[in-house]
Amino acid sequence: AVENEGGVYMQGEGMVRTFPISANVQSVQVILQSAGKSGNSKLPVQAKVELLQGPNNVKTTAEIYDDGMHGDYFETVMDTPGYTSSLRITNTGPMTYPFYALVVPYTFGEPKPLDSDSYSGVTSSRFGPDGQFRGW
Repeated sequence: AVENEGGVYMQGEGMVRTFPISANVQSVQVILQSAGKSGNSKLPVQAKVELLQGPNNVKTTAEIYDDGMHGDYFETVMDTPGYTSSLRITNTGPMTYPFYALVVPYTFGEPKPLDSDSYSGVTSSRFGPDGQFRGW
């Protein structure tokens, strides 16, 4: 369970947590797991995930909705190019829909400035440039 792996408990109605990302981390794994149940089903997870580079400089935004009916958790990998990054997660669900959030390094490498020739702008993130989730 995500809470046993160091996941952060996030109450609903706008609770925000920011996760700093080291410069040598090129991508992070994000896992969101419902902290509540209704009968035998998990409660939905509703969240906004934003990749920030600099104060309030949002580079990628993704709106997440997981109905809790198709597995134990929502998981994705997001690219984090550049020198300084952080991931901001907001619980956009109601107060009664808490979840656990876990953000861990996925791949490592040398930091690359976003405007360098070595950064093509191509991402392996499962979110497109429009913020829409792309499946496997």
